[in-house]
Amino acid sequence: MYKLTVFTLALLALSAESTAFRPDPSVGAERFRAPRIPHNVYLTGKVALKQALPLDFTPVDKAIALAKEKYNVNEKGVSVTNVYTSRDTGITHVYLRQRINGEEVNNANMNVNINKIGDIISYGSSFLDGGSTVGNKPQLREQSPEVKPVKAISAVLEHLGLPGVGDTDLQTATITPKGSGSPVTVVYDVPGSIQKQTKVTKEFIVNDQGTPEAAWGVTLRTADDWVNSHVSRSTGKVISMVSWKSYATYKVYGQGSYNPEIGSRIVVVDPYDTEASPKGWHSDGDTLVTQETRGNNVYAQEDHDGNSSWERKKRPNGGEGLNFDFPIDFTKEPSTYTDAAVTNLFYWNNYIHDIYYRYGFTEEAGNFQLKNFGKGGQGGDPVLAFAQSGDGIDNASFYTPPDGQMPMMTMYLFSAMSPQRDGDLDSDVMIHEYTHGLSIRLTGGPANSDCLHGGEAGGMGEGWGDLMAVVFRITQNDTRDNDFTLAPYLVNDPKGIRRRPYSTNMTRNPYVYSTLNGREFGEVHVVGEIWATMLYEVVWNLIDEAGFEPELANSNSTKGNILALRYIITAMKLQPCNPDFLSARDAIIQAENEITGGQYMCTLWNAFAKRGLGTEASKVNGVRSDSNSVPSECTQ
Repeated sequence: MYKLTVFTLALLALSAESTAFRPDPSVGAERFRAPRIPHNVYLTGKVALKQALPLDFTPVDKAIALAKEKYNVNEKGVSVTNVYTSRDTGITHVYLRQRINGEEVNNANMNVNINKIGDIISYGSSFLDGGSTVGNKPQLREQSPEVKPVKAISAVLEHLGLPGVGDTDLQTATITPKGSGSPVTVVYDVPGSIQKQTKVTKEFIVNDQGTPEAAWGVTLRTADDWVNSHVSRSTGKVISMVSWKSYATYKVYGQGSYNPEIGSRIVVVDPYDTEASPKGWHSDGDTLVTQETRGNNVYAQEDHDGNSSWERKKRPNGGEGLNFDFPIDFTKEPSTYTDAAVTNLFYWNNYIHDIYYRYGFTEEAGNFQLKNFGKGGQGGDPVLAFAQSGDGIDNASFYTPPDGQMPMMTMYLFSAMSPQRDGDLDSDVMIHEYTHGLSIRLTGGPANSDCLHGGEAGGMGEGWGDLMAVVFRITQNDTRDNDFTLAPYLVNDPKGIRRRPYSTNMTRNPYVYSTLNGREFGEVHVVGEIWATMLYEVVWNLIDEAGFEPELANSNSTKGNILALRYIITAMKLQPCNPDFLSARDAIIQAENEITGGQYMCTLWNAFAKRGLGTEASKVNGVRSDSNSVPSECTQ
């Protein structure tokens, strides 16, 4: 019998508004870059192959056949990184990566979506033409002498502003993986790395000139970041660096407040979803039931010293009765109510896990669980959630490595007021951060964490986080006339931290697609505001037409807010690696067609068109042009 669990939660009043998260200026965002991929495509609609395929061809066979036909690659020129079938839609998502001379091309990715009757309904691709561009023969050779793996690690460290390393006293080993994978060099005890082993892999990466360049792939975990980098094997220079850390910094302007005391704490008894968490929230996935804020989905603990090492950190203990009821006194500093804060952090991570599970963020899709109960995917990756971290201030972050490696949510205190306010008591922040994990694991497949970096793709990652925080807070008493801001309580400002409220009113929020052309709108969090504004229009169009469902876990409902969640999350699986506004819009339109057969196609198009992302919207040489047009059948 699973034991009774009692949580006391500081629930915020749900009439708040939604705002912005700002990156930490000390991070040095200019260090992170990836080559531009102008040939990236995303095509929706039934895709017919020129050749007739045997009836017994699997979805993987069909995806590879498409890659061969479109990009002139042979069997050795493509590898499968992920494949799974979404339980809710029956769509099979196949993720491919191009290979040259047996080595993967890190940023040459292809995702192929095949419906339950076997039709290819869309694909996204950044593959190169295998005949004219990269060839299937070993025609690309590294210049000699080849840069050594330790030299590549040193280049990454120096690029991060850390001391480089020599190669004389570092132990290395070569691992040859099973199958056709390239050998991996393991370097032990690298100074500056917090992991014992740093792995370096031979790969190619398509550079800014559109040419595949021989590189070392270096994944490095420092005390401040977790980066996936590529270093030229011929020059030793860093070609690409992608951070797996997503920032949510609140810049304090000293304006109003949104206080958790406005909403009283409530006692919740056994809140876990038996479908998403069949062993409950305090099981290790097998038989062990812990009495701490630790279980199959999340390990939550304090981090006062800011070193993010979870094993020896303090976690609240609910005793044999699992009664996690701890006092809060807001007249005192947050350190006096750490147990209550960790309990709230633990609750929200589990609650978000269970809700997103209902919408397709399941084991095979790369969700965050220690044990996967034989349902697919890689286990071993519950969220490491750190409360009241001493590593920073006015901030929050979420690291999302590939499936099977533990993600990490770090929450900070906020200095707008004295006593300070605690991000662990604001659901906006936790939903926003967790949604980074959702969008990164779903876009490009759970084995690829590099598909939402920079530009419009990175900005949409921020926008999805904001939008989900708002959707979680909408109640049946709200209407499209309500505006939402994000985390106003934490920054002591009713306007929150975004430039504009999320609103369907064009005066209060005038953002349209072409707003992205402004120089001041290039930063990813500001890009996210524009994307979330468009999705906010989508949500209200659907609610006005289909109604409102108060219980988010009821994912089978046909009400508007539930449909919005289904469309948006399904679209993350359909869209290509590194999507832009246009391809992400098309993926949402396609998701609606697969889920509700076009019933709300015009509802979606009208929402996008209102904000300039209509059928004729375009981006030419980086300049966006608005369109308020919709398909002809939506004007009748």
